[in-house]
Amino acid sequence: TTHSPRSIDFASLFNEWHWKHKYNQVYKAQKGMWLTPVELFFPHYSNILANFVSESITTTSTNNNLATGHDGKFEIVELGGGRGTNALALLNHLSECHSEVYK
Repeated sequence: TTHSPRSIDFASLFNEWHWKHKYNQVYKAQKGMWLTPVELFFPHYSNILANFVSESITTTSTNNNLATGHDGKFEIVELGGGRGTNALALLNHLSECHSEVYK
C-alpha cells in the first residue's frame, strides 16, 4: 500500500513561524529525505492535477472521437523516486469526483 501524508490545515496557520513549525512536523514524520509539493499540499495539489486531467481527457476524447474514433482510454504514469503519493491521490480524486473519466 502507498502511504498518504497527513493534510495540513492551512486555514489554521497563524503566521510564517506557525507554517515553519508545521512544515518541520510534517518533514520529521516523512520517511524520505525531502518533501515535494504533493506531500506539502496533500491532497489539494493532486486534486488540481486530477481536475486538469479530467478536463483534458474530456475535451481530447470529444475532439478525437469526432475526428479519429479514439476510444478515450488513457494511462496515468508517475515517475520518480517517490512513494506514488501523487498517483494515489490523483486517482482517488478522479474516482470520487470524475467517475465518468475514471471508469
